[in-house]
Amino acid sequence: MQSLNGLDGTPPIEAFCVKNIMKFLEKSLEDIIFHTPKKELYQRGLPIVGKRYKQLKITGYGVADVVSVLRKKDENNKPYLSITILELKQDKLSVSTLLQASRYALGIEAYLDTFRKVTFNYKINILIIGRTIDNKDNFMNLRYMMNFGVFTYEYKFDGIYFIPHLKEFLPIHNFLPTHKFRK
Repeated sequence: MQSLNGLDGTPPIEAFCVKNIMKFLEKSLEDIIFHTPKKELYQRGLPIVGKRYKQLKITGYGVADVVSVLRKKDENNKPYLSITILELKQDKLSVSTLLQASRYALGIEAYLDTFRKVTFNYKINILIIGRTIDNKDNFMNLRYMMNFGVFTYEYKFDGIYFIPHLKEFLPIHNFLPTHKFRK
């Protein structure tokens, strides 16, 4: 008679489900953020504005999970682009998550400045989103050196919700943290 257990003693269907649920969650988080209407995301705690791009390849720098772009006007009524990089993690957010998103920001900046030779202003924002925050790195203290937003997510009976951290650091009028203008 053939055994119904997996190699580690776990029934095969349970091992299959656990393995695939873990893969599913990371992809699901990206799909939820990309496909859900912005108003609904906002109601669930995640303020995203602008056109969203999924799996944006930034040559030489990597692939960003989600990037949103919005044309805005500054206090002097001059147009600029607000670019937000969303780096998603299935589990823990750490300093490496922030560094990864920063690398994408550098790539976008290099592209705009070098290849496109833009003549307009732009702001690059970073939001990192994960299930938990790794407190051993104390990377949240970096907010005094660079501007970024941190969100965790949780699944409830009626779906996913996003919890902002560093609330005192998120400008209410823009809904997103911002870098200084780049030219």
